Amino acid sequence: MKVTTPDAIAGYAAVVATAALGWQVWNATRPHRPDINVGLDVVLLRDPDLGGRLVCRLVVRNRGSHRIRVEQVAIRMPGRPFIDVDLTEDNTIHATVPGAVEPSDAGIVLFRPEVLREAGVDLRRPVEAYAQLSTQEGFWSPATRLRLIEDAEEHPAEG
Repeated sequence: MKVTTPDAIAGYAAVVATAALGWQVWNATRPHRPDINVGLDVVLLRDPDLGGRLVCRLVVRNRGSHRIRVEQVAIRMPGRPFIDVDLTEDNTIHATVPGAVEPSDAGIVLFRPEVLREAGVDLRRPVEAYAQLSTQEGFWSPATRLRLIEDAEEHPAEG
């Protein structure tokens, strides 16, 4: 049996179509966990009236391709099974989350370090930031020690 050009083209098309269908099935059946990065740091906030002051910044980065909805942001000390500070409109300076975060965008929360101190969080120890999505999935930042100016004055660098 001789293979003609139309037969070869038909065979090639069948292989490509099967691969394309396999790709669609694989994409539809694999779990679509959002690609979220949560970070916590200290930044200098410049205020024309007050000058500069250090504030804590919690950042929720959406590295995925779909919009996410952040329902809760919080702080805890590592190893604790509970949240130490739930960040809400009442204890933040500025917040774009809870709320929607578009793909390749970030939501932020700015809050005073005193919010953590008042809740009994020891700022000499590392803390973790938390973001919970509307899908009930939770994401934690790596444990981070917040470096504040008053810490530097209390504990000068050795060297």
